Amino acid sequence: EISQEIIDYNNTSGHLDSNINLIQGDIHTYTTSEMYDLIIIDTIWSANEMTEEQWANIVTNLSSSLNIGGVIYSPILKKWVTL
Repeated sequence: EISQEIIDYNNTSGHLDSNINLIQGDIHTYTTSEMYDLIIIDTIWSANEMTEEQWANIVTNLSSSLNIGGVIYSPILKKWVTL
């Protein structure tokens, strides 16, 4: 999530499981050394807001941060990648 205000709200509202981490950053440039089982890309309101090239770049950038069997998932695009 790019907005710290939204992250703060979600972290204090009580509706997210404590195992869910919201991370502040720009999905198109974000990098991390952390490893995840699931990365949810929920950055758009409709499928036409992200090009295939943008999706491919996100997958390339984040694939190295997935545990074996991990998934990158975009509910709006209805796309996922599993390692």
